[in-house]
Amino acid sequence: MGRGNLSEKEIQILLKNPNVREVKGSHVIYTQEFKRHFMKEYQEGKGPTRIFREAGFDVSILGSKRIERAAARWKETNISEFKDRQLKSTARTKEERIYGRLDALEQENALLKKHIQTLYNMFDQQSQPQNVGISKGVGGR
Repeated sequence: MGRGNLSEKEIQILLKNPNVREVKGSHVIYTQEFKRHFMKEYQEGKGPTRIFREAGFDVSILGSKRIERAAARWKETNISEFKDRQLKSTARTKEERIYGRLDALEQENALLKKHIQTLYNMFDQQSQPQNVGISKGVGGR
């Protein structure tokens, strides 16, 4: 039990478990839902054998090595997927920060243009009634 090829009786027992998609010789193919459930429980601190047992598996049929190998594969896959998601999230976050900064700079630019226009208007209003002009060039009298 739990080593190499499974007997026909063991295969039938495993196939009755809703967490098993298929059994081929010595390979047990688990459902995606069970893999996700396993990783969630594992990340919450439960051990692999306990998770399998609580999911209705006869761990003596599977054997500790089969459980350990499945857990190792899923952890590795989960880490890779997490890194991929993290990279995509980081890229999206960086892009959002860039566009956010661009929006802020455009708003700041528009505000500065308004201030400049206000200053020009103030200068024009002050210079017209007093008939004060701006001399152009050096020494031009």
